[in-house]
Amino acid sequence: KQIFELSEKLISQNGIFIIDNIFNQGDVFNKKAKTKKGQGVKMLINYLKKRNDLHKSILPFYDGIMLVKKIKHVK
Repeated sequence: KQIFELSEKLISQNGIFIIDNIFNQGDVFNKKAKTKKGQGVKMLINYLKKRNDLHKSILPFYDGIMLVKKIKHVK
């Protein structure tokens, strides 16, 4: 989550983030992630869910790829 917040400042409007290994070998599907990395990925996913100014898409290839696009905030 912290890396996303820092890098978000560098991406322009309509810029795209590509996040690899979003499934973290299935750990994110557990009620409570078993690994520290899995906990971090779950924290990032929960943070992104709350953001209405971002469009999120998951591509289920291998260990998952998430595309996150900054969009104009709609009032």
